[in-house]
Amino acid sequence: LGSGLALGISTWAMHFTAILSHRMTTPVSYDFRVVLLSMGVATIGAIFGLWAVTRQMTRGSLWAGGLLVGSSIVAMHYAAMSSLHLAAVQRYELLPVVLSCLML
Repeated sequence: LGSGLALGISTWAMHFTAILSHRMTTPVSYDFRVVLLSMGVATIGAIFGLWAVTRQMTRGSLWAGGLLVGSSIVAMHYAAMSSLHLAAVQRYELLPVVLSCLML
């Protein structure tokens, strides 16, 4: 549980620090509920991913744990990006989104 909390929260903190440090030419605000959701997604995914790996060390559990942690990071990223409120339109094209998910 502790390792999952540390991994999830630190991954989220690194990602959100990068979002906050990016300077945009338009004013930006954030939906705090979605920001918390993105942190929860990263943390819960990390907890379950590390739990899957530590239950037994088989290829399947390693794949399952890696997939859980990796997919929670992808979900955290897109949730955090959707928390942005700005005077611009965010559009996602299917192919780059799918490729970003596959590049775990």
